[in-house]
Amino acid sequence: MSLRGCSRLALVLSVLGALPACKKDGDVAKVKSEGSAGDAAPAGNSDYNLPDVAQVDDAKDLSEPYRKLRDALLAINSKTDLDALLDKADKDFNDDMPADYRLVVANLSLLQAFRGAVFRARDIFGENNVSHNAALTSIKWAAEYTKAFLPTNEWSTLFAYVTEPVTEADLKPLKTPADLQNALYVPVAEGQPQPGPTLYARLETAIARVGKVAADVSAAPAGSRKPLLLDQRMFYGPASFKDDVDHYRSVGLAEIYANLGSLYSAQSAILVAASYDLEDLAKFAEAVGKAYGIDSLINKLDGLPAQLVVQTARKFPALGTLKKPAGKQMMALALTKVQQSAAFARKSWTAIKDRAGSERDLVNSRAAQAQKRVTELALADVEALVKGETDLHSAVVQSDFVKINMPAFYNDPPEDLKTLLPEHFEGEDADGMKSVTVGATQVPVRDYLRGRPTAWNGAAYAKYMSGQPVDAAGRIIAQAWGGPLLLPFVKVFIY
Repeated sequence: MSLRGCSRLALVLSVLGALPACKKDGDVAKVKSEGSAGDAAPAGNSDYNLPDVAQVDDAKDLSEPYRKLRDALLAINSKTDLDALLDKADKDFNDDMPADYRLVVANLSLLQAFRGAVFRARDIFGENNVSHNAALTSIKWAAEYTKAFLPTNEWSTLFAYVTEPVTEADLKPLKTPADLQNALYVPVAEGQPQPGPTLYARLETAIARVGKVAADVSAAPAGSRKPLLLDQRMFYGPASFKDDVDHYRSVGLAEIYANLGSLYSAQSAILVAASYDLEDLAKFAEAVGKAYGIDSLINKLDGLPAQLVVQTARKFPALGTLKKPAGKQMMALALTKVQQSAAFARKSWTAIKDRAGSERDLVNSRAAQAQKRVTELALADVEALVKGETDLHSAVVQSDFVKINMPAFYNDPPEDLKTLLPEHFEGEDADGMKSVTVGATQVPVRDYLRGRPTAWNGAAYAKYMSGQPVDAAGRIIAQAWGGPLLLPFVKVFIY
């Protein structure tokens, strides 16, 4: 993700409905050669004393290890060179190094989890043309986007690093969804470390490293803190930012806390994905494709109603079932990660709402503070949701609310996720057409609501939400300030 366009905090807040995920180019003003009074940080009310970032002195304001890492990255010519650099930076890492270097390495080291990932995963969907083509299209789009908008040697090398084998270890394929799950997380006894470099284990290392940076930065008195600086040439290549305008971005506690929140959120997503049996996922996708009319010369193209998807999913009894015995343990652990992510979202917002605004920050405090009311409401919803049973109110029809028990979903997860899928649909036995009257003529038109979900298993939902029918609950969740936290669930199981 580019530092110029987006930041971790902006993404965290945008999920809560508080901020657009990215700054538009027009939002980034030219940095003056002299700081203005309006950018001065009032005593006792800032994250740090902000210098004029356009006048950064590399030798003084960037640490020597950071400068050496930047220069080494800009000199990379091959994926093997990149892997060697990442490996050395990871192995040489220690908490006595400068904070700017540690923050960058903590995040860069995660790249090694994706080395050769596309090449290794190429066989997961086997001969399934539907899923294979969808994945191939996405990767080709990423390749074209990178070539068009990031036409540098660094980005070409990174793309090759992720899509092609780099070492002999990358020649070992991930043949099944279970193989992919094990690359993300391997179930272990409580308190035991992950065996091998799973993505979850690398995230755990990154959390410890970024957490130490946060502790070191926060230990300094608020009025005397210096920002950590990020050199954007690391991401855009040596030809960029020749005049130093927008060359550097400042990182304070707000951005560091948001970084931690995103790392914990990623761990939670991994644990949920690893908790359920997905071995038949490729077969399910293939069956849906054939029913839809793809890969088939028999079936007609007739849209893709939810009814068809649900009926197909139920043909695979093991799909979406909780793994035994580790599934419940992993789901409970996922809850703690969600709670930690929410806690750091709050800490990040607390830091940014009290910080003097500057366009030179990685996250523009002024833009964030303009959304203060909405962000406070969204965070209050999220904090209540992850803590226990709570009433979630619609922001559109304020009298509408649904009682949600989000922790119950993690502590007492469904044995089979398919029980949460719809059970009845509109026009189940119809042919997808209806008749309308135009003057004296009856005209057949398509019934676009045929196959729409209309009823769910109330007993399956009773542990997790109450007070409203399932479809109304889905609407209220979508309208609530903190609803985006639950929207992935709503989109899969309700609408």
